[in-house]
Amino acid sequence: MRALPPIRLFRRIGVRPLAARLLVYVLLFSLILSLAATGVQMIGEFERRTEELRSTQERAAELVAGSMSNNLWLMNYSEVANSLDDMRAIPVIQHARVITAAGEEFNTGTYPDGRVISQSFPLVFNRASFNNPEAMGTLTVTSSVETVYNELMDRALLTLLFQSMIVMLGTLGLLVIVRLTLSRHLESIADYAARLNLDALIEPLSSAASPQSGVTN
Repeated sequence: MRALPPIRLFRRIGVRPLAARLLVYVLLFSLILSLAATGVQMIGEFERRTEELRSTQERAAELVAGSMSNNLWLMNYSEVANSLDDMRAIPVIQHARVITAAGEEFNTGTYPDGRVISQSFPLVFNRASFNNPEAMGTLTVTSSVETVYNELMDRALLTLLFQSMIVMLGTLGLLVIVRLTLSRHLESIADYAARLNLDALIEPLSSAASPQSGVTN
């Protein structure tokens, strides 16, 4: 069966061209509005999730910074490596590295591909018996942003579909209300005006009554 063009299909089901164009404009506006709303929502959600990653990295570094500094001062490097491995228990941390003041390096995990968030924290040995804190090295923590991005993209598709349906139903409901309360009556008036005899309208108006007789004395 051959498919009908959109215009012929609208005419066949009784939809006028003006109403069909209005319907298309409403649907396009709904789609654009849904895209804009979803984009703004996803940007805000992405910023919130990345800020949570940074906060988690900071809390994890605070937990191990003191013991790492002490172990580096004591040159207990095996405990430094164990502390790094313990950081891998936090799911959002994929890679951690310690570079000592002497240039030695300790790593754990695999450096993630793609977009990442990395933060470096100083390891300082500070005791009351010392006048000045001693810098022992630097701890660098890295987390992948790709996981967050992929999760948000999946959510964005569902959110876009849901918002498009809500906006579309709302605008279609408004269109139906306008159709029932205003457009149908305007179309009836237009059809009636189209059926009028314009030639009859422009002829001078004549009276059906007989002419008056002259004035008698």
